[in-house]
Amino acid sequence: MKYKLIIIFISFFVSNFSHADATAKSKIKTFLYNGNADFTFFTSETGWEVKDGDGNVLCTPYYVQVTSSVLGRDKIYSAGLAAKMSGSIVDFVGECSSNPNYFNAHYIRIY
Repeated sequence: MKYKLIIIFISFFVSNFSHADATAKSKIKTFLYNGNADFTFFTSETGWEVKDGDGNVLCTPYYVQVTSSVLGRDKIYSAGLAAKMSGSIVDFVGECSSNPNYFNAHYIRIY
């Protein structure tokens, strides 16, 4: 029974993560924080482009935003700040927003 629960948990996590989109890898140019909305925004040195698995462009947002509904957004902010200060390359995982200028991120990867 214990192994079934582990397999179910892993399947759930992998299936949810595999349907998310990711931005192109880039260095962070700027990040902004809107205290009224509790949103964090990141801009890229080369622009954020999001493609599907077939290479089709889904969106080309100017901002990657982490909204107040994202649990652990303070940790994403801290990781983004560390990546900016060290000049590391990052990408973000999430979904294209209905507003083409924004990408809703819930995950950051630092390379």
